Amino acid sequence: MVVKVNEVVLSSFQKILEELLGKTTLTVTCFHLKKTLNVQSDEEVLDILLNEPRRIYDALSIALGGEGGVEVLIKLTCLRLYKVKGIYVPYLTVLKALKENDGELLDTIFTSISRHTRSV
Repeated sequence: MVVKVNEVVLSSFQKILEELLGKTTLTVTCFHLKKTLNVQSDEEVLDILLNEPRRIYDALSIALGGEGGVEVLIKLTCLRLYKVKGIYVPYLTVLKALKENDGELLDTIFTSISRHTRSV
């Protein structure tokens, strides 16, 4: 399964993550994520997210110092997505998709966000 995510959705996530982590922390986290995944580009990270979500979860756990860090990041990102864009995404659903390597569930989530982002 190959999923393509709307650029507006990606831009929104990046802005939300920058707000939550700060630009420097986000840059450092992305650096460590790419290093852990052994990839060079954001596109490669996105491909892994959509097609091997568990790898992203495991890499984030390493980059953020454990599973608790991943849960906090996902929870705060979903909360901020709701506050900024009015789009509700249950953080437990995102965590489930990542932990269970469920690319189809992530596809459903991203498709829903993409539809809502166009109208917001």
